[in-house]
Amino acid sequence: MARRAQKNTIGSAVKNANYTTPAPPDGITLTDDEQVVWEQACRARQEWIEFELILLAKIVKIEVQIRGWWKQMVAEPAIIENNAGRLVENPIIKLINSTQQTQLAIITKLHIMDRGVDSRQLNNPVKVSEKPEAISNFLKLLA
Repeated sequence: MARRAQKNTIGSAVKNANYTTPAPPDGITLTDDEQVVWEQACRARQEWIEFELILLAKIVKIEVQIRGWWKQMVAEPAIIENNAGRLVENPIIKLINSTQQTQLAIITKLHIMDRGVDSRQLNNPVKVSEKPEAISNFLKLLA
């Protein structure tokens, strides 16, 4: 299993010092709230192509929208009464869930959450490339 990169090393400090947040692509404007999330999201990778930045902007806009709905949902009860007098789930909950699924689908397509591990290789058995005699000789040396 691959080790995760250390964040408290000199190399990572140099990398972070040299990192500049890419500007949103042409035609995409961000609000102040979206700009904060944009700067956080851009740090998920060191290199971006322009189309990925367009999709990232969509993720950022969705995130800010979800946060606004979340604040609204916290202020309202989870169960509300509809026009017919029945108790129903607050529609904001379904709206948040479906929007989060859309956001997660875009994140998955961009491979933002990957940490350098090929998920197709996770459950494969480890292959020993050396001959068994060489391994046993090495183990004898250790004993």
